[in-house]
Amino acid sequence: MTCRTAIIHSASVLPHGKNFTMRLILPGDISGGPSSGIHNGDPVVEFYDADMKGSCVDGECYGRFVADYYMTTLESAFERSETMSLHDAAGVWTLDANATEDAFKTLADWKLDLIEFDPEPAEMGMSF
Repeated sequence: MTCRTAIIHSASVLPHGKNFTMRLILPGDISGGPSSGIHNGDPVVEFYDADMKGSCVDGECYGRFVADYYMTTLESAFERSETMSLHDAAGVWTLDANATEDAFKTLADWKLDLIEFDPEPAEMGMSF
């Protein structure tokens, strides 16, 4: 399975909104965050500020790295909250209600794809 990405738009960030790249990292994929290298753990979702120059991985540029979360952590966060701050130090790195809903739907689609790809993900060390 190849790395999956999606662009999420948070319109409430002024003046013109903010675009985020949401990137799913699976075991064997190359992470672009601070612990860059080959990922060997449970699935992780990375967020990048797509409006800024920054991280490029395998020839793809995603923007400035903001945060990464385990897939399971994001699922529970999205279920509890209408909005989500991706990084406490920067208020512009916040998903508004529509962006949070889009990110949750994207995450659900990725999870379904993973289950279809490998009906027994626990064998790969994945738990979700």
